[in-house]
Amino acid sequence: MSKVVRDKETNEDIILDPEKDLNIVLPGYKCHAYISIFEDAINQLAVLADVVPLGFQGTSKDTDKISKVLKNRKIMNFNEDKENENISQMNLANNMIKIQNERNFIHSLFSKTINELKENKFQSLVRTVIDEYDKKNRYKNTINKANEASELLKDLQAKLSNEKILLEEETNERNQVIQQLKDTIQEITTLTASEQKYIKKETKANEASVKGICQKEESALLEKKHLLQKKIEQEQMAHERIVEFLERQRGELEKQIEEWMQKYERDIEDKCQQIQDVQGQLEKDTEEFESLSQRYEELEAKVQEDREQQQQLEYQQKLNELRTEAASKIQKWWRRIFRNKKSKVKTSKKGKSGKKKGKKGDGKKKGSKK
Repeated sequence: MSKVVRDKETNEDIILDPEKDLNIVLPGYKCHAYISIFEDAINQLAVLADVVPLGFQGTSKDTDKISKVLKNRKIMNFNEDKENENISQMNLANNMIKIQNERNFIHSLFSKTINELKENKFQSLVRTVIDEYDKKNRYKNTINKANEASELLKDLQAKLSNEKILLEEETNERNQVIQQLKDTIQEITTLTASEQKYIKKETKANEASVKGICQKEESALLEKKHLLQKKIEQEQMAHERIVEFLERQRGELEKQIEEWMQKYERDIEDKCQQIQDVQGQLEKDTEEFESLSQRYEELEAKVQEDREQQQQLEYQQKLNELRTEAASKIQKWWRRIFRNKKSKVKTSKKGKSGKKKGKKGDGKKKGSKK
């Protein structure tokens, strides 16, 4: 996997590809040049080690001992001034330890690369660069996460402060409402005590007035009771008399009903006899009606025949009359025609004789002229 690294001096991206870089083989002249550069750097690191105070030189074990001693000193010092001095000394010691560790690390790295460059390779240098780049990225990621967490913490703190302010406002408002309610309750208690006294007096007065009214109503109701009892006794007497009267009426009506029933039976028998007589008379009348209807049909047939004969006679008479009228009209018409013919013949004869006379006269006139 290739990785991109930005150079701080040139601001250019450097692409790191471990698979390719580890397999690179440098030429000999470049390796000698690089070896001389790394040896010069090692000499400069030795000069830096000489510059560092003697107390901070040594191996990593010595640095661990120094850090333990500094921690013990920090625990043992209780005064504030001494603690501040110890903290500054600890910071200085830690910085020097870091410098010493980095110098030792670079010294060992350069020595390894020199040994590898003798074989025309530099794998350890590439690996250390990639590892340091990964460490740096991890450190950046942790810093970014810490910044995000701090921003989120600030937002939450701001929200918490707002919520606290709102809660305080709500509590103040509720306390005010509670105080108002307490005041109203106290006023109500004072009012209820005075109202209770007034109500007791009022109830006593109402009770006395109601008792007087009830006594008056009771006396009036007792009088009504006596009157109603008298009315009930009178009504009972009247009821008994009415019952006796109705019983007498009932006996009389029962007798009348018996008489009417007997009369009803007699009337029914009479009516049945009358019905039988009427039925016999009806049978006789039906027989007479049938005979009369037969006679009527016969007479009606005869009358119909007479009517038809009379109609035929009338029709013949009308035909004869029409024939006579037609014959007379024909005769008159023929006579007129005959007369007209005779008159035409006479006129034609007269005309012919006149024409002949005229012709003779004309001949004479013509001869005289000649």
